[in-house]
Amino acid sequence: MAIDRKTVEHVAALARLGLSDEEKDRLARELSGILDHVADLSRWNTDQVEPLYHILPIKNVTRDDAPARSGVRDDVLQHAPKSRPPFFAVPNVLEE
Repeated sequence: MAIDRKTVEHVAALARLGLSDEEKDRLARELSGILDHVADLSRWNTDQVEPLYHILPIKNVTRDDAPARSGVRDDVLQHAPKSRPPFFAVPNVLEE
């Protein structure tokens, strides 16, 4: 499928892109090549090919999402300039 310069100008106008004449010609050639490649791919018979989400047989490894005490909060609060456990004490940013 050939993309002509007029189509590139239309898409560029929709995207509010300012393209030079050279860029329009180059993009018309590149987009035509991409669409030709996709057309070539669509000619392959893939009826016997299993659909894949990823090329490698990797699955997400997850851990249980269970609440647990980490003890980090107490360590961090010990090194804070001011604190009111279990919170950091910061200067007021809003007037009362």
